[in-house]
Amino acid sequence: MRFFSTLLMMLAIPALFPACNDDSGSSGTGSVSGSAATADQFIASVADIVCTKTAPCCQSRGFDGSGTQCRNLLTSRSKSTADLSKYDPAKGQACLDQLKAAAAATPDSCEFLFSESESPLSTPACESALPPKGGSKAPGEPCSQDEECATPEGAEAECHKETTFENGGTKTTSYCRILRPGKEGSAPCFRTIDGNTQYTFSSGSNAKDKPTEGFSCNMAEGFHCASSSDGAPPTCKRLLTSGATCSFPDKCEKNLFCKQGVCSPRGGQGAECDTFDSTSCTDDFFCESKSKTCQAKKNPGSPCEFSEECKAGNCNNGTCTKESGFEDFILTVICGGG
Repeated sequence: MRFFSTLLMMLAIPALFPACNDDSGSSGTGSVSGSAATADQFIASVADIVCTKTAPCCQSRGFDGSGTQCRNLLTSRSKSTADLSKYDPAKGQACLDQLKAAAAATPDSCEFLFSESESPLSTPACESALPPKGGSKAPGEPCSQDEECATPEGAEAECHKETTFENGGTKTTSYCRILRPGKEGSAPCFRTIDGNTQYTFSSGSNAKDKPTEGFSCNMAEGFHCASSSDGAPPTCKRLLTSGATCSFPDKCEKNLFCKQGVCSPRGGQGAECDTFDSTSCTDDFFCESKSKTCQAKKNPGSPCEFSEECKAGNCNNGTCTKESGFEDFILTVICGGG
């Protein structure tokens, strides 16, 4: 399974929730310590890492900073959805070492919690240390949650909700489907993975067009899931490098955008930008509509017109606020109180 840096995503998928520890002193020798020797110890260690790291963010936003709700929720969720018998202690230790390293690199707990960058638990060691319980339902069978679906070796199973158009109306169904890591040309692809963000593609407008096995395309590996206008299924395509000719549905590498048909560097402070393309400026900047130049995103309390102008991504009644409604919901669930 892929993992995300928000509790909302954790509630929808098995096992663990990405975050990190304030203990940045551990260098990680590769040996298995007591904190990773058993599945129960590993779960407790991850819960402690996560909740210690997120406590300052909870407290600074006016929520309970004790970490009690966080630990109870993560521990119970992990034990109910993970296959404890398949725990790998060596991978568990490697995972904990990676979390501690990530903590040192991102001291701000709120920034780490809501970061869109690649989660430390997206690494192979963390993803495979404690596998989810395998379900029994085959691809295409009706389901209500991921855990019901059988997971083949080296693949991911999910309970996918699909809305199709039938007889002049819509119909929503949920069924098991399998996703495998995609490479160039893999089809059909179901999603693009961009750090902690996933972009899902519909499998078709008709009920009969619902593939039950497909691929996910990871931008970290140089691929994205590209749709097609000629009826062909979405396909994993390679991200384009600087100077390459681009057009829809092409996608340029992470720090590039498609400018007048050419993959070009995204702009920093004062760079010319396209107000119709939010990717024309780097992540810390937005395209200011009057000057059409990249300007630094605004701090909470600053006047704004659009959410993209604000560091926290939320413009409320003409003012940049500290957190969006989504973040507020996540903090309520993971922190408690408030």
